[in-house]
Amino acid sequence: VHNLLGPFDPYSDVFFAFSPGFGFPSPTSPPLTQIASPTEWGPDLPMILETKCPLFVTGFSPTDVERDVRALDGVEGVSGEFDWVLTPGVNPFGSEKWDVAEFDPRVMVKTNWGIWGIKGKRRDIREGYEETAMEVEEDEEEERERYIGSPRY
Repeated sequence: VHNLLGPFDPYSDVFFAFSPGFGFPSPTSPPLTQIASPTEWGPDLPMILETKCPLFVTGFSPTDVERDVRALDGVEGVSGEFDWVLTPGVNPFGSEKWDVAEFDPRVMVKTNWGIWGIKGKRRDIREGYEETAMEVEEDEEEERERYIGSPRY
């Protein structure tokens, strides 16, 4: 996410990642997945989520979609920091053509077979408001009871 592209409007801007390989092993940091790698998606995905704009992600197979979705768990700045916009499933607009996968010629894929979407977690400004409102109601009720029980009433 480049600074010159902002500011972003979550109501009119959107990001797309076509078969990004979040869950694939990182070629530069082998023990990490691409989503956790500091040289691949690691620094970018948290910045995309910060914009609160939807991010739609495609996958070339059910396994690819599942691998990418599972890769979101446990990644700092990503795990627990998003809301679902579109749950993972078949992309009705995906390609019907079978292709040979670039990463393994023994594997056949359908480009954009599945799709899912997330956006940065919306934080309610009034976080904790319900508890505070309940405490105020209890205080008001106690005050009413004291007032009703007073000799002036």
